[in-house]
Amino acid sequence: MTTWIKPLTFGEGLSVDEYNTICQNNFQKYASIQLTTETDNTKQLLKADAIDKKLWGASGDHIYILVRNGEVMKIGGTRTPMSKRWSSYLCGFYTRERGYDGKMSVTNAYVYHTIEDDLRNHNGVWEIWAWKLPIVLTHVDILGKIFEIPAQVYHAYESVCIDKFKMRMGSIPQLCNNSDPMFRASE
Repeated sequence: MTTWIKPLTFGEGLSVDEYNTICQNNFQKYASIQLTTETDNTKQLLKADAIDKKLWGASGDHIYILVRNGEVMKIGGTRTPMSKRWSSYLCGFYTRERGYDGKMSVTNAYVYHTIEDDLRNHNGVWEIWAWKLPIVLTHVDILGKIFEIPAQVYHAYESVCIDKFKMRMGSIPQLCNNSDPMFRASE
């Protein structure tokens, strides 16, 4: 599976505590990532142990951080509950190297296999931190009828959060190289 394991450097990154301070302490720990064993029902070897099931399953936009031994490794955004975003990462298991021919997300494969390898071979401690974003409503006129619609805001927040990291560290987090190129706060 080395095809999908991204080499990471450790001990030189930005701590989640310092990063959270930069982001006005909006993030909180949502889950710990653990190895699990393969069962008849699933082949995924990772699981997220949610701290608060209600928060883990809360709908709406989120910005999240994947943290390894207290260091920020990835900043991402989602419009779904964190439980669903994590389930999407679990799909990264299903690569050709593991005997699956379907199409999977490259980001999910890299994140999944990098975390699995680190937990298995390097005793890393992985966590998921997240910020549940405020609901922003916008009014839209559709053929003369006004609708109040929740706006998708996570792309803008994600861009600003990655820029905050980059301003402090001089680069983006190690697992962010596939972040959304359509919205950049610094451009």
